[in-house]
Amino acid sequence: MPKLFDALEPIASKIAEQQGLELVDIEMVRSGSDRILRVSIDKPGGVGLTDCEKFSEPFGNELDVIDPIKERYYLEVSSPGPERPLRKDSDFTRFAGSEVEIRLKEALEGKRVIKGRLAGLENQDLVIVIDGVQQVIPRILVTQAKLKPDFDF
Repeated sequence: MPKLFDALEPIASKIAEQQGLELVDIEMVRSGSDRILRVSIDKPGGVGLTDCEKFSEPFGNELDVIDPIKERYYLEVSSPGPERPLRKDSDFTRFAGSEVEIRLKEALEGKRVIKGRLAGLENQDLVIVIDGVQQVIPRILVTQAKLKPDFDF
């Protein structure tokens, strides 16, 4: 998992918890020549603009104090959206039964991207059901895991 997440997670989680929110993800992305520090928060029933604003002010103030990012960037706070990233053990338990996409740092059985239904965790490794067959994916190989909802109507 990215170092930026590890560095900022304690601060962001504390602020989120104080506001009854859950920190979902922190990532730095590029949009053209701009850098965006994207923070995703959630709560039961979902978050709205007011929640994002309430979180953004104290988190932005903390970032100004500790100055962890030396380049110019924009802070963006939002809901995780339908393709929510999965990072914590609790995410893999909570979303068991959901369709997921797992990206690996090296190929496993010839694949670096695996799509299937999340069955849960087993000894800290991910258990995915692909075409009715359970497959254990070593957590150490996972670079990204996210929900991949089925939007077929």
